[in-house]
Amino acid sequence: MFKILIIEPDESLTDLLKSNLESEFKAQVHLAKNYKETIDTVSTKEIDIILVRANIQDENIAVKLLVYMQDKGNKTPVITLGNVDIEGLECICLNENPAVSEIITLLINTLDIPNEELQKVLLPPYVGFPLHYFFQMKSFVSDVYIKLKKKGEDQYVKRINSGEDFDKKMLLKYKESGLNELYIEKEYRNKFWDVLIGDNLKRINDLTKDQSNFATDKFVELSNDSYQLSAELLTSLGINEQTVKIAKGTMEAMSRSVKSMDKLGPLLRKLMSNEGSYAYKRAHLITLFSYEVLNRLDWFGKEQIDEAFEKMVFCSFMHDVVLTDEKLLRVHSKIDLYKADLDEKSKSLINNHANIVSSLVQKFPRAPRDADIIIKQHHGTTNGIGFADQPNASLAKLAIVLIILEKFVIRIMDFNKETDTMKSILDELNIEYQLPSYKKVMEALTETLLNQVS
Repeated sequence: MFKILIIEPDESLTDLLKSNLESEFKAQVHLAKNYKETIDTVSTKEIDIILVRANIQDENIAVKLLVYMQDKGNKTPVITLGNVDIEGLECICLNENPAVSEIITLLINTLDIPNEELQKVLLPPYVGFPLHYFFQMKSFVSDVYIKLKKKGEDQYVKRINSGEDFDKKMLLKYKESGLNELYIEKEYRNKFWDVLIGDNLKRINDLTKDQSNFATDKFVELSNDSYQLSAELLTSLGINEQTVKIAKGTMEAMSRSVKSMDKLGPLLRKLMSNEGSYAYKRAHLITLFSYEVLNRLDWFGKEQIDEAFEKMVFCSFMHDVVLTDEKLLRVHSKIDLYKADLDEKSKSLINNHANIVSSLVQKFPRAPRDADIIIKQHHGTTNGIGFADQPNASLAKLAIVLIILEKFVIRIMDFNKETDTMKSILDELNIEYQLPSYKKVMEALTETLLNQVS
């Protein structure tokens, strides 16, 4: 296993490098953001190669590192992002903004690893992707294969030519036959994510360009696909350039759909009747109601409403993103958790998911300010662990908004025509939320329903 130290403040770049190096070469990647973290790592861990940004916050960190290593007699190869032009210091200099592929190629070439050893850790020649991703794409720039199990070595057989439009009927036959994955050549794997994400976002953008002819049904279907894709990629790949792109694009589409509506009723009915995922419908419904509720609260000035709404869109999208199973998403309290037929790992994930997602959000480039705090508190605790026994007045204001709207949305999604009415649901929530700050949100929600949903 190759041990690589990367000193770079841009988390989106380090996440992308880390995911590629770990998946492609099974490298062990250490990260540092400043000189102290760098020296702590260099002095305590065995490192095979170092990648360092030449200057970080006006500090010539690469020069300081090279001088330190020279003094210690440390011969570990160093590659810098940006020029280091000082005589006697040995390093390889790249420009400040090289392509990720260029960085990775230079790192591996500089390590001078014997080919036999490299072959042991390289990705297989073909990489599999879930079949349902191909339903969301028009075509792809490389050939697409199926894998046939053979004794000794698997065989990959071409089924779709490069650039050829995907035949949805053929894909459906594959699905019905139990095929779960299709394969592409490994060098195209990053391009695959780009095309998949690009196709998803383009369809949504094309659909919402003409607000006078806005096809709500189709938009909800496409938004559901993008939401599901975002959640899957964030969970499997973490925060990187591609997952951030699809997540932000989906959030923007949800926001745009809400802002474009004269009345909430039409979109509400489409979301409630749509067969999309429970997670998507809940997130979009919270977004839908938050837009009107925020405008009816006296907590924000006019100039703050857009910022508050952006936070609510982000938090409604992200707050449960690590709960990929609907069974887990339907656990909303300590009682639900006690009654649920779940293994200990799942119960632990539910208890800790607010804290886990809060930490994930801190790595998300340009996430709305305090979004991590709102998400950490969305089950009423301040530490993001477990469920609160009763409403807590010390939470962030938008955390209180999220708590109430999520509870309301859950109730209307599980609406029982025999026992429930909109009034009975509001009465139930009014009894539960007696604290002044919670009452304000309930009043704004009630006013929204009276004035907007028709």
